[in-house]
Amino acid sequence: MTNSNTPLSSSAHAPLVCAGTSDSVCETQALQALAEAHGGHWGRHPEHPVADWQYEVANDDTRLGYWAWVFDRLEQAAIDDPYGVLAELTRIEREHDALLSELEALVPAEQRARWEDELFWDLIDEVKSALGARAANTCSDAEAEQDDALSTAEQWVADSLSSDARAAALLVWLEGPEKARDALLRRLQD
Repeated sequence: MTNSNTPLSSSAHAPLVCAGTSDSVCETQALQALAEAHGGHWGRHPEHPVADWQYEVANDDTRLGYWAWVFDRLEQAAIDDPYGVLAELTRIEREHDALLSELEALVPAEQRARWEDELFWDLIDEVKSALGARAANTCSDAEAEQDDALSTAEQWVADSLSSDARAAALLVWLEGPEKARDALLRRLQD
């Protein structure tokens, strides 16, 4: 449970601050805002299908109502994926499955080990740079804050992505779907 001055995620992932209210009132306001942003009580959140909630209820994995369950999942995602990269990679994998398969097929057998090793780590370094820059832009110009933002982003990448061989999806995330094929071919030629 949060305290009354803690920002809570809303459906647009913008904080909802409930200063001077109790935790339960604040949470109720957050749930109402979340539901209203997605069609009201009978609406649906696009990233959290009602069927998934029903499945968890049926298996006695949750006793939360639908919107409280969605809110709980959004809060957990903000903790697990503070930069939104994992969610974006999942979206890329879902929406660009054919492109990812094509990218994997473009890698010749003799370069497969290089793709899975050297090129993957190059991508990881680029993700660290991109997230580090994004994180540094969200804080003040104080050197200590900049350094902390950069190191936090780099550590998150090391902890969250370095053990995951999602190289094709990372390439699409970095380059965009339109440029990923050419970017891969360039990398393979280097």
